[in-house]
Amino acid sequence: MTVSAKDLPADTAVVIGGGAPRTAYEVLQQARTSADGTLQASLRIPDWSTGQERFVVVVAAEEAEWKVRSAPFQITGTKL
Repeated sequence: MTVSAKDLPADTAVVIGGGAPRTAYEVLQQARTSADGTLQASLRIPDWSTGQERFVVVVAAEEAEWKVRSAPFQITGTKL
């Protein structure tokens, strides 16, 4: 899966997580925003998420008090 975001704080360490809405997310990868505040990262969809009716991706700052979430979506499979 490719995660893209814009208008984030520039040059900031972030974690990318995933899970069911309104639950604690599992950290899937660490990344850093670019100098212009964009983020683009490829990550592996965890096996445990297959078939979940609602899944969200979270991007959160490692050392600040902000996070953004995707709209819920369904993962229909993890293998091509």
